[in-house]
Amino acid sequence: MFPTPAGPPSEVPSLSRRRLLKMAVAAMWSFAALPPSYSVGGTFDTYALDIHDVTVPVPGLPRHLEGFTIAHITDTHLREIGQLEERVIAAVQAREPAVVALTGDMVSSHKALPILAEFCHALTAPGRLVLATRGNHEVWAQVPVATLSQLYQRAGARLLKNEYYVVDASLTIVGTDDSVTKRYNLPAALRGMPSTPIRIHFSHAPGVFDRTPGPAVSFALCLAGHTHGGQIRLPFLPPYVPPGSGRRFVAGWYADTQLGPAYVSRGVGTTAIPLRLNCPPELPFLRLTRA
Repeated sequence: MFPTPAGPPSEVPSLSRRRLLKMAVAAMWSFAALPPSYSVGGTFDTYALDIHDVTVPVPGLPRHLEGFTIAHITDTHLREIGQLEERVIAAVQAREPAVVALTGDMVSSHKALPILAEFCHALTAPGRLVLATRGNHEVWAQVPVATLSQLYQRAGARLLKNEYYVVDASLTIVGTDDSVTKRYNLPAALRGMPSTPIRIHFSHAPGVFDRTPGPAVSFALCLAGHTHGGQIRLPFLPPYVPPGSGRRFVAGWYADTQLGPAYVSRGVGTTAIPLRLNCPPELPFLRLTRA
């Protein structure tokens, strides 16, 4: 059973830094007013990693791809390899997915690049693909594409910059660059792509999934992050997400995007303020199965 997308289908407001700070202050005051017996874990869940499975039915899936699993890691905003990051690494090592998708905003500064290298190296294993795309924070941090690409390569991963990767004769993965900073170019990514029966799309911000597609293409699965699931979720108020999230995307499963079914992850880390409220970090494992 698919997770129900959070938020209404109407346009989701963008999250400004000022609004986020106001929401955080309101959350702090709300928490301060709670009785001492209140459970913190049920509300402030910054480190309460939600590790779960998502079944993805794919029509015409070749039999050898039955059970093919992708671990989706996004928006880590790495500052250290702490308890949360160690839980991510341990889950990947224990579950042994075929692919690890890193869909951007892995770091927000040059200082975190050695940490990213350590993190990626810990995710690798013989026969496992680790494929990455850039997010807006890597671009804003002015990390050169060549530097990031070389870092991933040395750590056993590969950065996809509006390009595709052929897994085998049945499966191609397309990785597009960040759309928030206007680096997204799906036609370039598809140029010369073989006509494998199954295609999967990795990108950072989900807003592109609802754009009117230029090339006639559909994907068995699209993956994105960027939204943080709202990060600060106050009761009775709609979630606020950053620009580039699109009109309706917050978190979870969306079966009817322009490019095909999509899963939007709440991500692992935080930005602006180091707090999650009613919005725990997540590590989804997406398992392909015959429809």
